[in-house]
Amino acid sequence: MSVQGDLLEKSGSHDQDVVSKQKMILGAVSVFAGTALLVLLLAGASRLTINSHLKRVRQELAQLRPPAAKLRTAQAAITANRDKLSEFKDWSTVRSMPMYQILRSAQEDIPSQMVLYHFSTAIEPSGEQNSPVCTLYISGVADDEETVIAAKRQLNADPRLRGFCGEVKLATSQRYSGKSWAFALEGRRVSGGAK
Repeated sequence: MSVQGDLLEKSGSHDQDVVSKQKMILGAVSVFAGTALLVLLLAGASRLTINSHLKRVRQELAQLRPPAAKLRTAQAAITANRDKLSEFKDWSTVRSMPMYQILRSAQEDIPSQMVLYHFSTAIEPSGEQNSPVCTLYISGVADDEETVIAAKRQLNADPRLRGFCGEVKLATSQRYSGKSWAFALEGRRVSGGAK
């Protein structure tokens, strides 16, 4: 036979559900606060690390700016020099003929009855078409007007000169003294344009 008895007083009894709910809420708040504190600490450490990396990167960037600027300047100069060399090469051999051959060809076509004051060939930049302008200019005094016209015909008959400066025209012609004539012959063509 067994006897069971309740030793707790009715007024001293307590509800175990309420105590465990309070403990659970307090535990949950503690876990949340601990987690939040841990997240804040990790965020602070991460921010310090990022700031440190950012400061280092900015210092390295400040050290690299002057050499980078020099390098960009040097690259621009190299590109400009290459362009100029290419341009000079193109201009020096317009239609694959060196300038000395053009000068020699024009010189061969000038009759001995002419005294030259100015004899030049030039290749100059053209603003509107971005191509070189090839010119031949000859001025002087001839024995007579027929000599000037014959020289003009002879220059125009030379295919090398026509390829360089196009048609040679009589720019000026006037009596100088007696039978002598002052003259100027000129040929001008944009390279790559019509002859």
